[in-house]
Amino acid sequence: MTTENKKTEAEQVSPIMVHTQYIKSLSHVSPGAPLSLAPGISPKISVNINMDGKEFKDLEGVPGQPYEIVLSVEASAKTEEGEELFALNLSYGLFITIAESIPKKNHHPLLMIEGPKLAFPFVRQIVAEVTQNSGFPPLMLTPVSFEKLYRDQYLNQQNQEVAGNA
Repeated sequence: MTTENKKTEAEQVSPIMVHTQYIKSLSHVSPGAPLSLAPGISPKISVNINMDGKEFKDLEGVPGQPYEIVLSVEASAKTEEGEELFALNLSYGLFITIAESIPKKNHHPLLMIEGPKLAFPFVRQIVAEVTQNSGFPPLMLTPVSFEKLYRDQYLNQQNQEVAGNA
């Protein structure tokens, strides 16, 4: 292998390493069961997805910069009259590190876009299984554009802060 074909260590290391993933919290209620499970009910479904991150400092023995990313889902179903059929709240965490070769200024978008992308398939599966196991049809979350969610949630917030300081 020639020198040109050898990859540097930074090129061989993924920019994000997932060390563990976990359910941070999960709750589900079906207050009207079993009557709410009757056939013919057309629920109004509401789903909100949020993401958050936390940096860990002074954590020894972990290569790179460690972070926790939490993807949160709040889902509910109500009848046309407003009776709650179910409510589900899930917070799903990832403990990750970002390679030291990645500049600090790139950490936030990398965390808030790529981290949730990695977590979403697991979150989607948990939500589907919990709703199905509670007697309802599985709630299959629609794929999410985390790039757009990032722009909406964080970049607009930064623009407001800049406008407020002007």
